[in-house]
Amino acid sequence: MRKFHAIVLAQIFFSSYAIADTKLECVGENGEQRLLRQAPSGASRISQHILEVKHSKGVKRFTDKPPHEELSGEHWEYCGYSENVKLHLIHHQTEGSFSGSILFEETGKVLSAGHTVIVSPDKQKFLAIVQEDGMDGENWSLFEMSGKKLWGGYAGVLTRISGNNYDSVYAQFENPYFNADQKLSAKVVCSNQSNKGTVSLTKIGDKWKWLPEIKC
Repeated sequence: MRKFHAIVLAQIFFSSYAIADTKLECVGENGEQRLLRQAPSGASRISQHILEVKHSKGVKRFTDKPPHEELSGEHWEYCGYSENVKLHLIHHQTEGSFSGSILFEETGKVLSAGHTVIVSPDKQKFLAIVQEDGMDGENWSLFEMSGKKLWGGYAGVLTRISGNNYDSVYAQFENPYFNADQKLSAKVVCSNQSNKGTVSLTKIGDKWKWLPEIKC
């Protein structure tokens, strides 16, 4: 039997500027029935494998696909609602991929996202975090609120070790947030567990790069 997830809604504050991100996160187990009550227009599981979420413009249904087992099939679960950004988060699990979608309460629009979503303080961008079963680390994607993808990739730095046919983790990113300039930022931890400070995702020309350059 697959495990269910609950949500943590938090305002994350950084620096003396008291910049606040809005974080929606599917965590824990067995909290869906309580979380369904957060939906301002109503939400319910109309059958064991059909989730119905009402919004200001209508109704959206999310239907599971068999086999109905953990790490198999396709499964949806309601993770909660943030009044601050007027978003619902719905967990989406497919064949070992732990992701999610966001539903806009005011329009009914649905966008692919992640099991965790962090919305920038100016509400213009969001980070979506996806976990693949067996992967050492996460995949992050930065989107505009329209759904346009700005950047996506591994949450860290990979390096090819001489003589091997696979990449090794050089450093990983942790605790993502948006800084005072509305840039996506994160703490860096090298594979030797030394902490190398903070990096920010910066657009240079038509390319995105994490700066400053990471040297472990």
